[in-house]
Amino acid sequence: MYDEQYENHFLNIRASRAVFLQFAQYTATALAGTPSAALKKLTAPFQQLVADLEKGLTDRAGQAGTGQGGTVTQDEVITRIHEFVRDTHDVLLVPKYRKQAGTLREFLPQGLDYLTGAAKKDLPTRFEAFVKKLEAYAADLGAQAGTDGHALLAALATATSARTKTRQAETETISALGTDWRELCDALWQVHCVGLAQFFQEPAKARALFGYHLLKSRNGGKKKAAPKMMA
Repeated sequence: MYDEQYENHFLNIRASRAVFLQFAQYTATALAGTPSAALKKLTAPFQQLVADLEKGLTDRAGQAGTGQGGTVTQDEVITRIHEFVRDTHDVLLVPKYRKQAGTLREFLPQGLDYLTGAAKKDLPTRFEAFVKKLEAYAADLGAQAGTDGHALLAALATATSARTKTRQAETETISALGTDWRELCDALWQVHCVGLAQFFQEPAKARALFGYHLLKSRNGGKKKAAPKMMA
């Protein structure tokens, strides 16, 4: 029951690199303002560790952006798809098949909202069917609409995959992210232990060294309110 009180709980925090770095930056700032001489001795090496990880995270983001030509979110791609569907319907399909209602319904048998109002999980399949129909009528409509539709399908797949990876990263424990991040957890644990030793009569002051409000709760709930900084 009490064993976990003596385990480095920072290793078991589930958060993305960016969120955990923000959490560590909070502690770095708190250390800089602490009146405790023992804690002040930890400040410089802790801040250096945080700075190194911050640089690594920035470099990582830069490499990802260079390799992918910039990051486009799933929501941004979905917005583009909605615009494409509306424009294709209004500018291409309606003028072409105004007097052929049956043919027009083949593209959107349940109306525009079937695509523009589709849930995220349903949109890829529905939009793919729409693009295939554009390709099937390329002789009438030209090939460009199908080509543009395929490009949007690929962009949606890429953005969805990136979103899934981000969510997976947020469910991994920090200890799974590599040696540097485990070292940060050890440094946080040292601050935790020294803080309790220094403020054992007022443990809330040790608690104020950490921005737990920046993290999701252990049960996956909402973030808690920020604690008051202790003088």
